[in-house]
Amino acid sequence: MTLSIERKFVADARKAGIALDLAEHYCLPDGEFPDNTIGSIYYDNPRLSAFQHKVEGDHIKKKVRLRWYGHFQPNTSASLSPVYLECKHRLGAARIKERVRVEVSRDYLEHAALTDRGFVDLLRRQAEWNEDVLPLDLRPLLCIRYERRRFRCPRSGARVAIDWQIRVDRVNRDLLPASHCPLLPSVVCEFKDNGLQELPWAPALYAAGFRLKSFSKFGSCILMLQNGGL
Repeated sequence: MTLSIERKFVADARKAGIALDLAEHYCLPDGEFPDNTIGSIYYDNPRLSAFQHKVEGDHIKKKVRLRWYGHFQPNTSASLSPVYLECKHRLGAARIKERVRVEVSRDYLEHAALTDRGFVDLLRRQAEWNEDVLPLDLRPLLCIRYERRRFRCPRSGARVAIDWQIRVDRVNRDLLPASHCPLLPSVVCEFKDNGLQELPWAPALYAAGFRLKSFSKFGSCILMLQNGGL
């Protein structure tokens, strides 16, 4: 487990290019994973408790998700891919993330309906990795994808991620009726470090229209689904 502080600057999705230009000016590319497409399947219960905690602004939150990386290649659909089962605890801006690696068919991850029982079975088979007892009523709720470019800020030491093209890929319509899968109209510049250090290029982000705020892809996508895409 690792403890870090997250701060997010958010702007209209049309400013993704500005965020990338600023990051390239002030930061260095991440040496290991500079670019990726990220897929995440988020779990919740039929009462949508994790979502309600986010909406109500609870100081302590917990999210469970499956996460994988990289573009899907159809010719590898029969192979197993590394997937990370994660439990993310939040206390205000601080977070602790537990994760365990499992092997899952990439074709299943990319195409299976979220009503498929296999996603619940996967969570229960791996339950022993988590120090907390996971609720027995968790179900896959929605799949979110986005593009991410990673950097390192040499002055502050922070890890920086620019996320854009944030879209809903699939929805479990037994839990969340939805007529379509929306594209979130936001770009996010996320800083992660071990303390509230000065962000040397925060003024440039503010000048470009970014604002420091609490932001959740999970919560924002559900709100759009509930409001018909608005």
